[in-house]
Order: sequence, then structure tokens, then C-alpha cells
Amino acid sequence: MEDEIETKIGPEKKFFPKNIIILIVIIFLVLTNVVTATYFLIKQKDEQAPNNNANIAVNTQPIINDDNNTPSDETVPTTDEVLPEDKTGGTITVEWNEWPVKVDVWRLFDYGVVDREKALDLVNKLEIYKAGVIKGGVYNSKELFLVVNWPEGPAFQPDLYRVVKNDGEAILLVNHSSEYMEEAMKRIFKENHEIKIANLEPPSEITIPNSNIKLKRSEGESTKFLTSYDSPKKIFLYNGVDYVYKDKTDNCFIVKAGDGTIREYILELPFLDAVGDDNLYSNYNRPYKLNISWISGGSNNNEYMIKRIGTCALGCYNYPDYAKNIDQFVIVGESSEEEVFYEAKDKNLFLAEGDKAGRSIYRAMYDEHYQFFDQAQSKEAKVSYEEFLAGRPIIYWQDPFGDFMEFRDAKFQPMAECGKPVIYLYPEREMDVSVKVTPTGGLSISDPYYGEGWKVKAKPNGEIYNYGDGKIYPYLFWEGFGVNYQTPASGFVVPREKVAQFLESKLPQLGLKENEYKEFMAYWLPKMQEKKYYFISFMPQVEFDKLAPLEIHPKPDTVIRVFMDYFGLDEYQSVRPQIIKTPERKGFTVVEWGGTLGR
Repeated sequence: MEDEIETKIGPEKKFFPKNIIILIVIIFLVLTNVVTATYFLIKQKDEQAPNNNANIAVNTQPIINDDNNTPSDETVPTTDEVLPEDKTGGTITVEWNEWPVKVDVWRLFDYGVVDREKALDLVNKLEIYKAGVIKGGVYNSKELFLVVNWPEGPAFQPDLYRVVKNDGEAILLVNHSSEYMEEAMKRIFKENHEIKIANLEPPSEITIPNSNIKLKRSEGESTKFLTSYDSPKKIFLYNGVDYVYKDKTDNCFIVKAGDGTIREYILELPFLDAVGDDNLYSNYNRPYKLNISWISGGSNNNEYMIKRIGTCALGCYNYPDYAKNIDQFVIVGESSEEEVFYEAKDKNLFLAEGDKAGRSIYRAMYDEHYQFFDQAQSKEAKVSYEEFLAGRPIIYWQDPFGDFMEFRDAKFQPMAECGKPVIYLYPEREMDVSVKVTPTGGLSISDPYYGEGWKVKAKPNGEIYNYGDGKIYPYLFWEGFGVNYQTPASGFVVPREKVAQFLESKLPQLGLKENEYKEFMAYWLPKMQEKKYYFISFMPQVEFDKLAPLEIHPKPDTVIRVFMDYFGLDEYQSVRPQIIKTPERKGFTVVEWGGTLGR
């Protein structure tokens, strides 16, 4: 029996000779080394800037360097718990990359701690950029990342968070991140309220060479990268290394922060005295009293605007293209700081840009101001064109860089015209309603007459009886001037021939019924026929509420305000699609639509 057992076991041993076992071990070790070497090569490749990084152009986009670290399908426990705060304190110094380097999301996050069911979708929509490595202070040698998140719904710009990766944890630096954070993000970040970055911000003031005027850093922080601007103009080196730039689109002065984001700067002009309510204006969009003594005698009493005009999306300063050289101007005044001010020699010479009637800028300014003038509704008498010209409606100042800045009399300044907003009222039963709308720049026209506000009787079918004139209206109509509005960065680029189809699709998604969006299209579609393409976006309602506060009594259950911004394009441009959420209409519903004029 024992011989039989030995006979059976003996032949099986032939399948595992020592030399084959050794060979298997060698193959396993070789494969292990290959995998390890590949990992470190990929990691090294991600951390090294390409050879041409030192010569990268200003308009180059942040470098895409996808790690392709696709997570596995392993089972991950889920939790609804918010991660505990990180209590580490102190100051850190960062060795910044020359430009932010885009990496895969899994370079920052440990897949094993991300809540798959609750947060995986959020993680996958984030954009992650490696900004640098901490060199000094707490978290020394740890990587610092920029996390870009576009919030749900229309947005002017994304939220930006600065995050330290520490032993598999993502530590969000609250002191250097956007204030708003989606609740779901608290399950993937540990918040730190203590740490500060010592070398992130550029200086609060920058001295302009050969000038007494300084640049002052604006309050607030942009989430835009310098590389997102279209070839900004280098103005001067302010510290021997870094440049002050001028954005050619909005005429803003910008400087790159340590991590590649930008900061805006304003000119500290000693001859400006701000007027008006601080709560209504920012540094750019408010009227100013210019402390000027006129050569002809007397002092200036006009209030001037220094911000660009023409739409709700205003830029920084108004540097007109037509102002080429000093020979076009004549000196009309001087400040106590010996700053010189000019007026055009020939007021018929400068044609308004795009004016089909061939009008001068003065004539166009006058005509547009009085376009909707109604003496019955106005407290001011209409002045003649000659009186308008004599009042110095436009004056110029040459900045330290040799460029001419244009100042326009605030009395005739059409700031940002918001076109044909109409208000529909749908109460659940017939009722008296009080409606007030207060655009920060004031009303230019209304129908019915606005006075101190509309007092009406509204019916569920939308019919409105106006107590002021005893007439029936389908809606309340107004036009006005808004301020401090920046065009959203996300939107849609639509071929001219598909604009109608686009609006028919998007307007219902925004909450408009058929009769409402057809009236919207009847007004706006004819204005969108000249250019080959149109960029179209819709202002977040929370921003429109600031631009033109709406007060209604009794208080509605649902308020839907659709405000469109658009401009024509000669060529197609790729933009981030705007996320639209459809509101629910319930109870007493108020609907309003409008948009920007002057594009």
C-alpha cells in the first residue's frame, strides 16, 4: 500500500523542479521592478515642468498633464459624515510652479477615502492644478493644489480652493479659498481655518516708474488664471522680475499672484473725489468729482464716470481707441497736482464706434441719453445740443503710460442699459399687488407709468389692471440702467441660424411658459441677426436681484427672473456650457425676463 502511495506522489513532483521555481521567482521580481519603475517615471514626469516652460507665452493655457490614475472598482465604504477640521496652525511658504500644472483628480484624492455614492460625481467634475511644493513651516515638502469647481447653475466664475495633500488627506485652506463650498465637498476635504500662505499675494501697492501715481490692489480675489487672458500687454516690471499687465479687453491692470491667479489693481488718482452711496458703487462704477480748475475760469462741478460704458458688462477704465496722439486734443484744465486735462479739438472728428448714422461720439452720447426722454416723467429739462457741448461732457487725461483715458459726464452716462424687462403676475386668486423695481442706475422708461411704484389688480390668467390709468396690461414693462455687472464666464456659442431653436429649447428650461418665451423671442431675436455666431448666457438670479431689486407685496411663492446677456462673434469660440436648473412654478408666481442692450 505504501508503494502505491509513493508511486502516485512521485510523478507529481516532476511538475515542480527547483529550477522552474527559481525561474518563477525571477519573473515575479522582474515584473515587480518594472511596475515600480513605471510608477516613479510617471510621477517624475508629472512633477517636472516641460523643457520649454521657461519660455511659455502669456496666453498659454495651464499645462495639462493627466496622470490617468483611474480608480479601481474596489468596494469603498460610504458615509454622510462631514470630515473633522484640521487644527494645524502656522504660516507656510510655497515654492511655486512657474505656471499651474493640471493633473488628474486622483493625484490629490485618495480613492479609498472618497465617498463613492455621495461624492464621486463631485470629485470627477473638479479641475485640479498642482501649484507648488511647501518649503518651510508646517506641512513642509507637501504639495499644494488649486481646486477649481464650477457651481451648479449660471456662474460668473468658478470657486477656487487651495488644498494641501497630507498623507492621503486633502486639507482645504479656508483662509485662501472661496467662501462658498457645497455641502458634499465637506465629505472630501478637511477644513483648516488657521494656516496662512506667506508668499501668495503680490504687493498691496505698486509704484509706477517716473510717476507720483500708484497702483492699488483691489479688494477681493479673482479665480482667473493669468494664462486665461488673451495676450495681456506687459506694462512694466514692478520688482525686477514680475510684470504689471493691462488686459486689452476690459482695460484692467492685472498682476500674477504666486499660484498663477490674477489680482486687479486700480490707479490711485489724487484728483478724484468719490460721490454717491458707498453701498451702491464699487471702485470703478461710481461717479467722481474731478478736482479741476478750468483754464477758462472757475472750478469743475460736473460728476464724471471713469468706467467703460455701453452694456451691463462694464470693464475697468475707458481707454478709447480713437485717441491716438496729443495733437487731437486741447488743454482745458489742471488739477492741484499739475495733472493736465484735455478736450477734443474737433468734436465732429471722433465717430462713435459702429454707429451706422455716422455720428460723432458727442452726438451719439446726446441722442442715446434722450432716446427715451419723456418730459412728463423727468424732473430735469432737456438741454439743447449746444448747451450739452458747452458743458464739457467728455474730457481726457493722459495716464503715466501715455494712453488717454476718457471721462464722461455722469448726467449723460447711460451706464449699462438693461433691455425690456417685463414682469408677469400670476396670483392664485384675484388680488391687489404692489410692485417696485429699483435698478441701481435708475429707470429710463416704464409702461404703465411707474411713479412711486405700480399699484395693480392681478388675475390668475395674468391680466393686470393698473390703478394709475385704469387700463388693462398683459405685463409691467421697464427699462433701466444697471451697474457692476460682469458677463458670466460660462454660456453657449450658437450659430446665427440656430439662435431661435436654441432659445425655444433653453427658455422653457429656465422656467418660461410658451406665451412668455415667444414674447421674449419676438423682442430679442431680431437683434441677433448680424453676426455669424452669438455668445449667450443667463445671469444668476441672485445677481440680477442685486442689479435690479424687485419688491412685491403680497410676497410671491415663486419668482423667476430670466436675464440674458449676449454678444456677436465673427468666429466660433469654445466656452464652458452653462448649467441650467428648471425652477418649479407653484403658488403666486411672478415671472420676469430681460437682457442687455447696446451690444
